[in-house]
Amino acid sequence: MGVPPAPKSSFRRKFCGCLFQIPEHAPKLYSDKAFDFIDWQWHQNAAWRHRLEPFVFFVVASGFVWQLAHVFMISIFCGLYHIYLVPMGWPNFSSQLNSAFGMVTTCLSLLLVFRTNSSYSRWWEARIVWGSVVNLSRNYARQMMIWAPPERTHVARLGARWMAAAVHVMRAHLRAKHTGRVTQEAGHLLTLDEFAWLAQWRSAPQGAAHVLSWAAANLGVHYQREQVLQELVNTFINDLGMCERILRTPMPTAYTRHTSRFVLVYITMCPLFLWSLLQWATPVVTLMIAFLLLGTENIGVQIEEPFRVLPLDTICNTIENSIRDMEKRHYGSCSMDELRQGDARKLAWTYD
Repeated sequence: MGVPPAPKSSFRRKFCGCLFQIPEHAPKLYSDKAFDFIDWQWHQNAAWRHRLEPFVFFVVASGFVWQLAHVFMISIFCGLYHIYLVPMGWPNFSSQLNSAFGMVTTCLSLLLVFRTNSSYSRWWEARIVWGSVVNLSRNYARQMMIWAPPERTHVARLGARWMAAAVHVMRAHLRAKHTGRVTQEAGHLLTLDEFAWLAQWRSAPQGAAHVLSWAAANLGVHYQREQVLQELVNTFINDLGMCERILRTPMPTAYTRHTSRFVLVYITMCPLFLWSLLQWATPVVTLMIAFLLLGTENIGVQIEEPFRVLPLDTICNTIENSIRDMEKRHYGSCSMDELRQGDARKLAWTYD
């Protein structure tokens, strides 16, 4: 999990940079999509699920190049050892380690099951949190529009627009390493002044929540209705905090590193365990076993950080489109469209 320290020498730095470089395809390879009815039909089709995808296979395998090369070379050396040295009286480890192979396999299975289940729990918790974000966003925008007095329509529309922007800001905040500047994700929903103001916040989602709370306080409704709106903003902040907890607190790195090393030791020893049974088929079979085990372990690592995997782009766009639709149906027009057309001065939030 930890990033290896940069070597001092130029050669070692380049060598390690090439060896441990994260493939460019990795984020897209493990990202999920939001399913519709057609996707579910394909997903439930056994023939479709079990189809061969050679391109995906080679793309995934490219992330394990040095591990697979290591296992292949060990398999070749193991074959040469048994062909040339065992007949000369050297010990035949392949026939002596079968019982140990079963014990080690059981231990590794338990480690991988716990690793994958724990990562899945983090992924599922993140999805539940974003389900809450979807619900509160729609409720906040709807109640702002329904409850707003006629003279406070501009406040309701501002609150709805900022609610649509807030989810994009939250998504970018959780993907800051992958998407660059946080506030750029919501640039199409904010004026230049609003964008500049939000960029000053250390936590941009908190800045967006500040505007949402301000809009609820200035809507001019009964305090009980204002309290309902403020509670939705509080839920937004709580959801943000839960996501930040997941993001900043990985599984214990000692467990992750130990599992990874256990897998590497296991696939290194596989040729010794399998030679007596498979002979020169051992390199090919060992490569297949190594690929499957490394892939299973890597899935657990990838979904451990769920915000790169979950379809947050689709979720945020769904929220934005829902709010756009509500505003168009309620007011006959959408302030987000007017913002694009340059009519931003009357829509902007005045924070001075």
